[in-house]
Amino acid sequence: MAAGFATERWTLERIAALIAREFGVRYHPRYLERPLKAHGFSVQRPATRAKERDELVIAVWPKRDWVALKKIYGPAVRCKRAVSDE
Repeated sequence: MAAGFATERWTLERIAALIAREFGVRYHPRYLERPLKAHGFSVQRPATRAKERDELVIAVWPKRDWVALKKIYGPAVRCKRAVSDE
């Protein structure tokens, strides 16, 4: 929870609300774009990810499935393919 907001995502609207709450000064969200950019802030958008994404399965995959695939399709298979492609 960041500054009372449900997520860590900082939008111009949230920054304007925070400034109004903390300092009693109201800015239109679109106005804040220039001053923030002048102070070195840049637009950053979060990477889109599927809602069904399972972090545990993703973390385990390289250790379990990738190792098994490398054993099945090891260097011998890759060499045979390279020779047959020529």
